[in-house]
Amino acid sequence: MAHRSVLPSQASLKPTPTSTLCNTIAGNYQPVGLITAEDMRFPEFDANLSVTSHDFLVFDPKCSFDLILGNDFLHKIGLKIHLDTLEVEWNGKKVPMNSSFTK
Repeated sequence: MAHRSVLPSQASLKPTPTSTLCNTIAGNYQPVGLITAEDMRFPEFDANLSVTSHDFLVFDPKCSFDLILGNDFLHKIGLKIHLDTLEVEWNGKKVPMNSSFTK
């Protein structure tokens, strides 16, 4: 899920396929639309690698997070979560988790 405030000003939302409520650890959110993000990079792992594209539900209410990555996305890119060491791994590089839930 992506917060509307971080979308480019020229971005246009597609209608959501269903009007389902999304339950996250950050709260429950009603999607207001769908956006396709392309060529996403995660420099914490490798600035040269990118995820070709992914559809994200867009939400509007106040939230502490700009982007909430769901299991569908994490599985798609092969990201591994190591709860024993509080690290996440992508393409062989591990980085520490960084959130108020791990501190």
